[in-house]
Amino acid sequence: MTAQLVVANPTATELAALDGNGQPFLRIGPDGVLANLASPCWYLSNSPNGDADVPAEAQTGARARWARVAAEPA
Repeated sequence: MTAQLVVANPTATELAALDGNGQPFLRIGPDGVLANLASPCWYLSNSPNGDADVPAEAQTGARARWARVAAEPA
């Protein structure tokens, strides 16, 4: 069984999910859900088996590239 976490953040304070190196790969807040497309963790966290195809430009420590992936803060 794969562990899952469901998060909703209806507050005005943004919540950040960090990768193993302490870098944010997901932000949930009043602007919805934003994903750091430069983070390998973003792609791997969306794969139940952890075997997602990670684009070559997604590298640990790369400058963040935020993109909205959901309009609602959940």
